[in-house]
Amino acid sequence: MVKSGTMVAWLLHPSPRIRKSIIISALVIIALVLSATQMLNRSFEPVYHPLDIKDEARSLLEKLYQAHRGSDAEMKDADTATDTDTNANVNGKGTPQTTSVPPDPENPYLSNTVLNVQYRPIDVQGFLGMMPFDPKKNYYKDQFCPDLLYKSSDSKRIMENSKARLLPDDLEGLNEYLRKTGYGSLFSRKHNDFSPDADLSEVDFTSYPDWFRFTGSSVWLPDEKVHLMASRLLYAPAKYPLMSFIRLQIFDADWNEIKGRRLLYVDAPEHDIKEAMGNYTRSHNEEDLDSVSIKFPGILDIDLDEESREFLLGPEDPRIVYNDVSGIPEPVIIFNQDANGGRAMYLTFPLERTPRGMKKPTLKLRTALMGDGTYEKNWTPFFDTLDPKPEANMRGSMYVMYDINPLRVYKCSLDSGECFIVQQEGAKAPNPRGDKLTSIRGGTSLIPIPRYVVQRLLRRDGILDSDYPLQMWLGFVKTHINDCGCGHMFYRPHLMVMVKQEHSFRVDLLSDSMDFGKDVMSFDDHSSVYCDDGNNVLNPNEIAFWDISYERPNEDSVFDLESKLLPYYDDYLALTISEADENVQVIFLKNVLNYIIGAYKHGTLVLGKKDVGREVRERTKKVESCVLKAASRYCEIYSLTHKRPPPETID
Repeated sequence: MVKSGTMVAWLLHPSPRIRKSIIISALVIIALVLSATQMLNRSFEPVYHPLDIKDEARSLLEKLYQAHRGSDAEMKDADTATDTDTNANVNGKGTPQTTSVPPDPENPYLSNTVLNVQYRPIDVQGFLGMMPFDPKKNYYKDQFCPDLLYKSSDSKRIMENSKARLLPDDLEGLNEYLRKTGYGSLFSRKHNDFSPDADLSEVDFTSYPDWFRFTGSSVWLPDEKVHLMASRLLYAPAKYPLMSFIRLQIFDADWNEIKGRRLLYVDAPEHDIKEAMGNYTRSHNEEDLDSVSIKFPGILDIDLDEESREFLLGPEDPRIVYNDVSGIPEPVIIFNQDANGGRAMYLTFPLERTPRGMKKPTLKLRTALMGDGTYEKNWTPFFDTLDPKPEANMRGSMYVMYDINPLRVYKCSLDSGECFIVQQEGAKAPNPRGDKLTSIRGGTSLIPIPRYVVQRLLRRDGILDSDYPLQMWLGFVKTHINDCGCGHMFYRPHLMVMVKQEHSFRVDLLSDSMDFGKDVMSFDDHSSVYCDDGNNVLNPNEIAFWDISYERPNEDSVFDLESKLLPYYDDYLALTISEADENVQVIFLKNVLNYIIGAYKHGTLVLGKKDVGREVRERTKKVESCVLKAASRYCEIYSLTHKRPPPETID
């Protein structure tokens, strides 16, 4: 037993070893107390994230919009989208199917307008570029088009489409823009009753005829939960193009236009947002918000380059894509415009801030070998999600399909505009109609097929590496055929699947002409669908969204992710289209992915080394050749069913 005096001495004069242990224990206890205190404080004090101020700003902008909606009549006017009559179901036969599906709260764009409408089967065939073939033979020379034909016999792999839904525009804000910029004075060049010295504030430009809006391209903005649309607004008196602008609008999940709403600029600093919000709270002057937000609808105020050309001024064929591979996701608009006596491709970023008093900056796209005076258009943009992430504060790169016949791909910097060639080799597929124009051109952007779907198809081919360098995209291209029997010019959409295996791009699937069951209005007489009344033009503009579920169980087997059976998915796609360069419509499709996957029952996703090399060019060339022939034949058949009937004779 230890005596009390000894115990006191031990406590007052511990050995060095004991002293060290006591100090360490005390420090540990202090650290634990501080940690607990900090955790307790976190329970009662809010943690501010970088997005909080932006969320607060979005809430303010939404309240401002709701306050300005006005009367019930104005609210009704905002709901302007209407269904168009597709008349006879020319190319898609079958009984319309009506579903009743609740909207998806996680994906608001899957609204009742999309889910609970009638869908009709699409009767369309395609041509395949990945079918197994004797390696000793040539895919282009030794294959026949009927051998490459794909038409799904599985009812669950047949695409379906809704009726087209018209998206009109009353040109709100156009007068203000033309007066503010002075572009309204250009009317004096074409109107004798319009004086060059006229007071622009007294002119109602929207009352003049011959305004045309088409090429409407749209993307979904996940943070703002709206569809952002960029379309071409053309003024062409007596069919002579004079001015062209990029029109900006936003739509809700049911495709009703939202007027008077503001969207926050993606690059607005938090300090500026706080300052603008504070200024507006005190003044209630909306101009205080101009530095951090953009109001819709409106005109994209870019430089029209008046020195380059007297007629036509302005951008053409806008395409809008969503860049979600950079540090700051944002929409990108690609368009063509006059430059140095030719026509060049440009980029602009509609949700980036514009310096006060200046035009919206644009970025010219060019390669080192591209000289002045070239005529560029119909570039097809897309992103590769397998590319490395760009450095901080950099936008990264965007790919463009420069041409499909032959398949040429560029990679362009979104920061400098410089492009370099990724793939250019290949021979052009011959024109099946000799010297009569028959070509395949760009249409929509290309949308990546989700990685989990690609990995599932790779596993079916025995590839277990989740990072295997193979990527797939979906898009819609168009054929332009002259003098095929229906007007002078004939345009139709075609579904396309492009694949990149290692460093080689190819076309695995290209469909025949698609009309979605529409009798297309004639170019010269919009009340007519007859080929006798001018060009017959149906253009694909953009894939507004493509929603794909996870794999659903196969009814014929136990659910197995490693199954060799081709998987099924539920998917919905929104495609914007234009008829006769006259309007903008949206159409909804189902089973697009199932249709695509069904094609791989007849082929393989992973090609051998020989095919990935030189032979892949022959495969793509053959597919293009078959589609050109089929499109010409489609036009001939369509013209026979759309001729004006002879006048009735009276005995």
